[in-house]
Amino acid sequence: AKDKSVIGILVTGEEITQQKQAEAHLNDWKTAVIRIAEADLALREMTDTSATWEKIAASAARLCPTAHSGLWHISADQAAAVLRAGTGKLSNMVGVQIKGGEDLVWKVWQNGQPVSLADYSSWASRGLWLGESGFSGAAGIPLKIKSQVVFVITLFFDKPGQVFSEEQIQWLSFYAQLASSKLQSSERSAVF
Repeated sequence: AKDKSVIGILVTGEEITQQKQAEAHLNDWKTAVIRIAEADLALREMTDTSATWEKIAASAARLCPTAHSGLWHISADQAAAVLRAGTGKLSNMVGVQIKGGEDLVWKVWQNGQPVSLADYSSWASRGLWLGESGFSGAAGIPLKIKSQVVFVITLFFDKPGQVFSEEQIQWLSFYAQLASSKLQSSERSAVF
């Protein structure tokens, strides 16, 4: 008679952590590309200046994602920056002005490049305009018209330890180029 007892068990496995990470990374990029394309299409349809500013701030916030973003306009004499549109904690601050040289907006304007801060709330150059916002990570992205920084997008996280990744800064920079291009190529740019 044949013995029907189990002699052994064969178990195989495969480490899929890297595969899952790669899939998540690819999915993040896919989402960013879709959101940038949607924002680009929406910007093409904008005719109202204020609505365009609001769309730029909201679309930038969706890319990260974060609830808190602002679009700052640098005055022609470069003496002040005015918050033209905002989301989250910045939505009730539209119209706020900060003088030249203060805060993240001016750091971006000076450098003409994106700036990312790991801990905005303890940053020595932080302006007083926000008060005790509780923001942790912060990013500023320039929007250039005719090679000059005319607007700055600021974005903030409010969860401790949350920072903007290099990829998010890349996505935001690409989006800022699209938004700048739309502003520069339109006749509305004369208004700015």
